[in-house]
Formats: sequence, structure tokens, C-alpha cells
Amino acid sequence: MDVTVSTADLLKELTLTEKLASRRPVIPVLTCALLEATGAGLRVSGTDLEVGLRGLVPARVLADGKAAVPARKLFELTRLLPDTDLRIEGGIDSVALTAQTGFRARLQTQAADDYPALPESPPAQAELPGLVLRQLIERVRFASTADDTRYHLAGVLFEADERRVQMVATDGHRLARVSAGYQGASVPACIVPRRAVDALLLMVEAGAAVAFAASDSHLFFCADDHVLISRRPEGQFPKWERIVPKPAAHRLELSREQVAAVLQRAKLATDERTRLVTFGLAKSGLTATASSPEGESTEHVAGLYGGEDLALGLNVEYVLDFLGATDAEKVSFEAYEALQPAVWRQ
Repeated sequence: MDVTVSTADLLKELTLTEKLASRRPVIPVLTCALLEATGAGLRVSGTDLEVGLRGLVPARVLADGKAAVPARKLFELTRLLPDTDLRIEGGIDSVALTAQTGFRARLQTQAADDYPALPESPPAQAELPGLVLRQLIERVRFASTADDTRYHLAGVLFEADERRVQMVATDGHRLARVSAGYQGASVPACIVPRRAVDALLLMVEAGAAVAFAASDSHLFFCADDHVLISRRPEGQFPKWERIVPKPAAHRLELSREQVAAVLQRAKLATDERTRLVTFGLAKSGLTATASSPEGESTEHVAGLYGGEDLALGLNVEYVLDFLGATDAEKVSFEAYEALQPAVWRQ
């Protein structure tokens, strides 16, 4: 292999790929990024066997070939170089790196033939605007669990019909749902793992179209010169429709920025284990009360509410996560009974 690339282009690609390289690999080669020099350019791939990414970097290719290069080392070296041309040669036991600045280095490689082959994408089944996909992910990602052993909750439910596309996430304690207008082919409900969701956020540019495809075992998201491949997790997503209450007859309308500031202050007075804040709803607005052995606080937020007075306790971090995931000027708070689910809407 003998290829020359821009460090800026390579760094952009390695920023995505390096995050997928395993820190505790099942097989050693998974700590590497696979570099493949072809007539089309330099293809860069990374995978942890659950999620994989394949991208193409513009390059001058003097000799085809491939090399499995330590992803973290190559990323750090490229990040520390100025914007210049970088020549990559070799591939069997090592690669030599030479920059126009006078920089020279050599990295040991692993057997490229041992690198797991990423599946090829079937024909696209639907296409979504990148901006819409990013906004959907940003609105619900916080509610998914980080516990990888709960496969059916460690991700986001994704589905679309001919008019709307939606995502739902839950960790068993809270649930977030968002939808947007859509015109295109239907997408059957599928769970996108959290690591794939995070990679999508990095991969998808706001203006790019994203093609989606699925097989029995994998999901595929294609944008520009990138393909993100994810295994389909086992298990069924909960019947979330049964969890979300119907819209309440009365709701409390609040300024998002104002209520977020109040709850940030209330959080300081909560118990670190529970983060419990009592939300008191009255016709004059919302009162947030918190207490712990270290102190207590009470603060009122003016709002419009036409229902009966009600008080209920919520984990304030859950509410702040929701407020941080939306940019709406106004939010609404709906509560039913003290032991029933409460609903925040944008």
C-alpha cells in the first residue's frame, strides 16, 4: 500500500472510526482501523462486531493494498499534525507515515486478513433528511439505558409510515418520544443500539440525505461516502403506547429556560441518591421544593394552569435531561395523580 491523504480529511474519518475500535477486544485486530487503498481512494473501516463504520477518504493512490493499523495511535498522531499531506506506505508488518513537515513514524500493524468483513448494504428502503434524523436522535437519546445487558432498552425504537417518522427511548424509569413530518416509504419498527445512535450523530451532516436499509440481522445507514452497519439487538421494545397517558384536560405552560434555571438550583438541595424534587401545581404556576440533610430550597415559577392543586415527586435529573434536549421556548407539564406518570411536552 502506498497512499497520500490530507491529514484534515483523514482526521475527520478517524474521529468516527476510532470511537468504534474496541478498548477490550474479543480479538486483538479489533483495536485497529482497517485502511484499504483502492482506485476510489482510501477506505477506512472500524468495528466492535456490534457496530461498524466504513468511509472513503479522497487520496492519491500509488499502490493498492490494505493494513490494520492501531486506531487510537493513528488518530492521535493525525490529530497532532498540522493540515498537510500524509503518506502511508507498507502494510504487512508495519506502516511508515511521512508528512511534508518532516515528521516520520512507523506503526506496527496486525494481519489485515483477520479483520472482520463488514456486510454489504442491501438496496435502500427509505431516505430521510439528515437534519430531521439528527433532531430526532437528540430529542430522545438521553432516555435510553446505558446498560448494555438490557438489549431491548439500550437503544432507540425507530419507525416510519408514509406521513410521520418517530423515535422512542426508555430506560424503564422514563420514556421520551418524538416524531416529525415525513414523506417516503414506511420503515418497520426496529431498535437502533445506543452505540449506533451515537455514531449516527457524528456521521450525519445536517444537509445530507440518509438512506436506510435492513436485513434480518443488520441495520444500514448510508450518507455520502459513509455506511454505518449495526447488528439488530435481541428482544422486543416495550409497548410504549400503554405507558404514555392520554393528554390531560389541564396542563401547566412554562418558560423552558426559566423552569430549567429553577430546577438547576433545586437540584443543589436534593439528596444525591434520589435527586427528588416535589413539584407543586397550582393556578399561579409551579413550586419546586427540595430538601436533604445538607439543606433545602423552595422556588416558584409563574405559569398558566387550570386544574386542581397537585403535588408529586420526580427525579429532577430526568426533567433536566428533557429540558436540555429541546430548544422549545415553552414547555408544558401534565400531571394526573401523585402516583401516576407525569408528562412533559415541548
